[in-house]
Amino acid sequence: MAKIRGVFDEHLREVLPPAFRAQAAIAAKWGAPTTAAVIEGLATEVAIPGGALDAVLRDWTDTDPSSALSLRLAGAIHRLVLDGKAPALAAIFPSAGGTADPPRAWPLAKTAILAHTDFIRAYLARPPQTNEVARSAMLLGGFLEIATATGLPLRLFEIGASAGLNLCWDRYRIETSQFAWGPAESELTLKCRWEGPLPALPARADVIARAGCDRDPIDLRNEDDLRRLESYFWTDQTHRFDRLRRARAIALQEGIHVAAEDAMAWLPRQLADPHPGATTVIYHSLFWQYLPPSVQTRLRLYIEAAGFKAKSEAPVAWLAMEMPDMKSPTELTLTLWPGGQKRVLATVHPHGEVVHWKT
Repeated sequence: MAKIRGVFDEHLREVLPPAFRAQAAIAAKWGAPTTAAVIEGLATEVAIPGGALDAVLRDWTDTDPSSALSLRLAGAIHRLVLDGKAPALAAIFPSAGGTADPPRAWPLAKTAILAHTDFIRAYLARPPQTNEVARSAMLLGGFLEIATATGLPLRLFEIGASAGLNLCWDRYRIETSQFAWGPAESELTLKCRWEGPLPALPARADVIARAGCDRDPIDLRNEDDLRRLESYFWTDQTHRFDRLRRARAIALQEGIHVAAEDAMAWLPRQLADPHPGATTVIYHSLFWQYLPPSVQTRLRLYIEAAGFKAKSEAPVAWLAMEMPDMKSPTELTLTLWPGGQKRVLATVHPHGEVVHWKT
């Protein structure tokens, strides 16, 4: 967590610009040039003494990349647009009905920062979340592998679940370039390109329990929370907004509730009962990178300890969709106990565009 100092930490002028530029490059690569331009502008501005970000960041001293400061700032700026508080910027933000004009994005964003410093500083207190529902299409192959390998119904426990939209993966219709799976009558269809061999394709996968936790969960019944999710979407990717609304309707029908708890406090209670006759699935997607290394270690050791206790009548699976590092493709990995061998099932697009299946 950032420590309150009341003065902009000069060390940040050195360490933040490279991190911001790396994030801007990712946004550009993933088809979000307007957001990339804003973050690139932030990278330049943060290095300027007396610049527009000094007052915003006067209490911020956290240099840990897991804090995702560039995404927090970009989300705050986008929220101003979505709330109608930055009309000039809205004119070039596609998510607000504007026409994209990346060269103008940073000058207009800087003006918005100067006009709404207190709002942006307050917005930084909470971590970025998108709960991108298209990740269900990326996770699908892993769930089907687990169901096929164990032949048992699944108990789903998602950590870092945000709003819990990916707890409903089996309620979405998923259509790939090679196959389709899921209820044809679903209100939401997720489409992606599938490359490589096909995964196991059981006709159905029975889910008998689904639950999730997050330190700062999103309440899908709350419009303000929903707008917060949208603020972390990249403005150029307008298709993601309709997808979110449709997924929200399904999650509300399912009665999804995400516990406001740390994973290390919540998960042991869920796993206390091994529940013979079902497979316990612990999973997460683009969550791990936001954890400090010490917390990653503790959580990994706990999950592995739970796995080592697994029996054939009560298997434990750990399914993860995470980036090994900021420069590597996102991987879908599976560890299944008894056994415990970790497999890289696929590399996947973080926003659900394509799966490169390996096994």
